[in-house]
Amino acid sequence: MKRKCLPVLPVAMVVLVNSVGCSETNSSDTDGSDDTGDTSVCAGNTEQRSEDDTLIADFDVRVTEHWGADNTLVELVDDEGSTVFHWNRGDADSTTLVWPSAMVNSEGTSLCTDASAFSGIRLDIKGSVSTTGVDYWGVDWTDTVSVGVVAAATYEVEWGGDALANCGNYFWPVPITSSWQTVELDFSDIQEPWNLAACPDVASLPVDQVMGIALSIDSTYTDFDVYVDNIAFK
Repeated sequence: MKRKCLPVLPVAMVVLVNSVGCSETNSSDTDGSDDTGDTSVCAGNTEQRSEDDTLIADFDVRVTEHWGADNTLVELVDDEGSTVFHWNRGDADSTTLVWPSAMVNSEGTSLCTDASAFSGIRLDIKGSVSTTGVDYWGVDWTDTVSVGVVAAATYEVEWGGDALANCGNYFWPVPITSSWQTVELDFSDIQEPWNLAACPDVASLPVDQVMGIALSIDSTYTDFDVYVDNIAFK
C-alpha cells in the first residue's frame, strides 16, 4: 500500500518563467530543435495526457524506465511496504563526476508527454546531500536536490532530444529531510536551465515535450542518498 497523509510543502523559487509550450504539430521553429517542430523526436511519439491521468511513476503499479549517472547507485527498494526509487552516490566522486543526475522517464509507451493540461508536478522525497559549501553561484546545496523537467527542446541530440547543445533542464531546487514529504512544484515557478543561451529559440519550458523528470546534485557534493516515490503531474 502506498503511504498517505504526507505533509505537503510548497517550494518557493527565485527565478520565474512562463510555462507555455508549443504544439508538436506546429511547424515553426520555436523549440530548441535542429529545425522545425515536425522534426522533433516528440513528433508522432507523444502521449496526450488528460487532467485525470496524472501519474508518472509510483514504482509499484507504474514503473517507467529510469537510470542514474555512471558510478552512482540506482535501485528500486522497499520502504514502509512501498517500492520506491533509491539513488545513492555509490562510487561517484565530485572530482570526476560533476553534477551527477538520475532520470525517470515520463512515459512507458511514448517517448514524450504533453503535459499542457497540468500546472506542475508533485513527488514524495526524502534523503540527504552533503556538500563542501557554496558553489560558484554562491548557493549552498546542502540537503537540496535539483528536480528538473527533461524536455526535448533542451535535451541534447546525443542523449535523445532535439537540442544541438547541452542547454540543461528547467528545474526547481528542492530542500529535503530524512523524513518523507510531498513536494508541490509549479511550472510557473520553475528556474531556467544553466545554459539556456545555447538554446536561443527556447523562451520557456516546453510542457508539451516532456521526456522525464531529472534529479541532479550540485558539483560541491561529498555524499548523497535520495529516495523518491509517487511522481505525478498536478
